[in-house]
Amino acid sequence: MIIKGDFMNVLILGGTGFLSAAFLNELIKLNKYNIDTITRTGVNLIGVRNNFILDRNSVALMNHLLTERAYEYVFDFSSYSNNDVSIVIKSIDLDALKLYVYFSSISVYSDDSPLLSENNICDATLFGGQYGINKLRNERYIIDVHQKNNFSYMIIRPPYIYGKTNNIHRENYYIQRALNNQRIFLPYN
Repeated sequence: MIIKGDFMNVLILGGTGFLSAAFLNELIKLNKYNIDTITRTGVNLIGVRNNFILDRNSVALMNHLLTERAYEYVFDFSSYSNNDVSIVIKSIDLDALKLYVYFSSISVYSDDSPLLSENNICDATLFGGQYGINKLRNERYIIDVHQKNNFSYMIIRPPYIYGKTNNIHRENYYIQRALNNQRIFLPYN
């Protein structure tokens, strides 16, 4: 366990996926935070204070774990289902929280127009399917709780992100086929 004096406490939900692992590594390099992670896998995360391995959908476990601690910053990379965010927010100390950062998805928008903005209509049923619907519900839950409890939040809606450690095959499939001079099949509209 790593404890760093008066450093602020950070909770990262995730930390082993493509985007969250890169973020975690950069945060560790800053050497300014006590970092706890909640992951589903037993990966040894070097540089964190605690890596809690548990299912974030367990209300009892999350409540027990998070009510014992106070976090100034929460970075949520791993919420996919409808209740993921609510379990965390109901369990953390909102008075200690300075910022809740939720990594949502471009899938919440109603279309896949290349010129998306904050003002685009969000209706994930047309574009993102159930994944987008759940991400949008989580966003709305955060906003609703914010209005009642006045904590700061940030919602980030990244598009598809590519990189050498990307663990999602759907993007790499096309890149690998192109690099190997293989056909890329496109459906007719």
